[in-house]
Amino acid sequence: MKFYHGKNHDMWMKGCIPLGQFIDDIGNKLDLGVWEDNRDGEPSFAVVYGDVGHQYISGILSLYKEQGNRTDYQDETIKRYNEYKKENKE
Repeated sequence: MKFYHGKNHDMWMKGCIPLGQFIDDIGNKLDLGVWEDNRDGEPSFAVVYGDVGHQYISGILSLYKEQGNRTDYQDETIKRYNEYKKENKE
């Protein structure tokens, strides 16, 4: 898998699931991903926008699914995560 901000970014080293590169509607290069929290079962965004460890966006996916004003990268992350889950059923 290719990354805009490196495969060794803190998000991926902490165990987040990378879902690929994405360029949003205003031209930002993002690495999309998800954190699966096994404690409460609520997956969260892990969207990386820079090379430094703190340069990421997070938030619980289910909250964004309910909102009407989602961003294109949120929609794409949810779509890719759903595809990931289908491909990785156990």
